[in-house]
Amino acid sequence: MSDAYLDIRGISKRFGSFSALRNISFSLAKGEFVCLLGPSGCGKTTLLRIVAGLESPDEGNVLLRGRDITRIAPAERRFGIVFQSYALFPNMTARKNIAYGLACKGMGAQETDARVREVLRLVHLEHLGDKYPAQMSGGQQQRVALARALAPSPEMLLLDEPLSALDAKVRAELRQEIRSLQKELGITTVMVTHDQEEALTMADRVVVMNEAELEQIGTPTQIYERPASVFVADFIGTINFIERGDWLEAIRPEHIRVLDAASHDGHPATIRSVEFRGPFYRMSLCQNEQLLVADVPAGRMEGWHPRENEAVRISIPEEFLMRYPVR
Repeated sequence: MSDAYLDIRGISKRFGSFSALRNISFSLAKGEFVCLLGPSGCGKTTLLRIVAGLESPDEGNVLLRGRDITRIAPAERRFGIVFQSYALFPNMTARKNIAYGLACKGMGAQETDARVREVLRLVHLEHLGDKYPAQMSGGQQQRVALARALAPSPEMLLLDEPLSALDAKVRAELRQEIRSLQKELGITTVMVTHDQEEALTMADRVVVMNEAELEQIGTPTQIYERPASVFVADFIGTINFIERGDWLEAIRPEHIRVLDAASHDGHPATIRSVEFRGPFYRMSLCQNEQLLVADVPAGRMEGWHPRENEAVRISIPEEFLMRYPVR
């Protein structure tokens, strides 16, 4: 990437005989929001810690604006870090938690106070500056942790599973707020998550990792619509696999068309079950002993009340099929 702001080059890391990372390379542009996505144990948090300077790689380099920072101490990198656990001081108010890092950097009292007020406003917590962590909800505590990370005007923002301890509604709200704030500030951001929905809705690009290796890098649309491997196809969203000789075909549920049994199109199938999912119904189907999942928009279900073992026909559009060689 010609306009690379952060370069991760050939990073490998071992813990004893265990390989946590194997030859990971990619770049970020300034102002980009990138998610490291993958299952537990794939190496994404280790990679983030190496970028932060909290771990050293066995091989490879990390460059910031062309400068090698691989062996530079975390404090000298000027990165803001937000952890899953918030890591707030319980005996300090929100205001003092945010001010703590600024005082450590030698900022004067008046300037510190002004900056604390500014970041509290950014995270919509102006009214909670004098509250202690125990007096705040999980979402509010995470906003304080975010404000603390942003207060010193860091070069980059590193987020390690920042939303995973929150309930679904708060998680969705904070997801939007973090993304909006990141765009407003234009701060280059790397976020670790195992939640595909978070990655797809927040990131400019997604780095999909599996078993210490990089599987695919791309925009959320590219990752979802054109997964580069069977692992990515299976990990991102719901997908159907159909084995045909030397090839494994794959298709998303929303691309399978469910037709009336009297239709002349498609192939015969039988409904096994139907689940209401709000904007769509998810049907489990059997076609020639092949189990398939199809999503039917709720608007198309008006007047139709499908039953178990009901005969239908299904059509699988060729343009939506993806093919992978069987290993």
